[in-house]
Amino acid sequence: MGETLYFAYGSNLSFEQMARRCPQSRYVGRARLQGYQFQINERGYANVVERPGLFVEGLCYRLNPEDEARLDRAEGVPNAYVKEGKNVEFFPAQAALLGRTVTDLIQEPTPINQNQQRDQSREGEEVLAMVYLSTRYVTPGPPWDEYIIRMEQGLQQALRLGVSSDYVDSEVRPVLKIGKGVRADRVTSPVSSMNRK
Repeated sequence: MGETLYFAYGSNLSFEQMARRCPQSRYVGRARLQGYQFQINERGYANVVERPGLFVEGLCYRLNPEDEARLDRAEGVPNAYVKEGKNVEFFPAQAALLGRTVTDLIQEPTPINQNQQRDQSREGEEVLAMVYLSTRYVTPGPPWDEYIIRMEQGLQQALRLGVSSDYVDSEVRPVLKIGKGVRADRVTSPVSSMNRK
């Protein structure tokens, strides 16, 4: 079986988290999902909901079947999230990052050419990507405190890779300002909440 192109918009923006969940995944570029809006839903995790005229920015990874199955479990498919194929506007990664696993990239970081990332914003191509989204939990709500930390780590990475600061500052960070506390299972089992979106 071939690989799946995966569009990440939540805490999986982080190479470190992706390396834990999907060690063979490869960062291949960034993308924009048109007609959707970023939200934190009532479960306290990231989601995207249909909103004409808006868009969600994120990063794209190539997943082999084994890593995709691991990620399905981490995301709670099919209860918390479902998987859907969506057309995204794709911007390939710079050559130095392309084809390397996220595990390699966090062990031997490659300098990121910010100018090249900005230049790519004019040359997106439409491709089909797999997106995790919740159709069951679509009511806005505050994020869990630990999720804010994971999101911020991922956003720092995404900004370095060319995700726009305007998008992050206007669409994502406003909903991360106030957390709803610590999950009860987080207190008793720190690992369990890390295995969710």
